[in-house]
Amino acid sequence: KMTLKDAEIQYAFAEAMHKDDDHNDKHIQTNGKKSIIEEQEEIKKR
Repeated sequence: KMTLKDAEIQYAFAEAMHKDDDHNDKHIQTNGKKSIIEEQEEIKKR
């Protein structure tokens, strides 16, 4: 089950990947200056 936060992260991630397909997803950062991977790990812990 996806929360709104999850959906926002997925959208931001997809948008970032679309802009730069070669970019490593671990380096793409959210507004909180954490990588997408870190954000997702935090969500799983809640």
